[in-house]
Amino acid sequence: PLAALLAGLALFPTSPGAAEFSLVSYNTHGLHRWISRDDPEARFPVIGERVRAGYDVVLLQEVFIADYGRRLGFGAGEW
Repeated sequence: PLAALLAGLALFPTSPGAAEFSLVSYNTHGLHRWISRDDPEARFPVIGERVRAGYDVVLLQEVFIADYGRRLGFGAGEW
């Protein structure tokens, strides 16, 4: 759905004074270790590095545990 929306926006010309921004939506798969059977504590800092790589807007999905959000490396109030 998001890809279709963004593709549709490309059909419209940019109007004078319009601003551009970059956006990423990332499904973090933030379930507890015993459910996900992997290592989210190690994975979240890597995700944080990727999403801080110059995006203006970052949408994070499935950050169920507050500590995982802190492991993304954002400051207080940023996530």
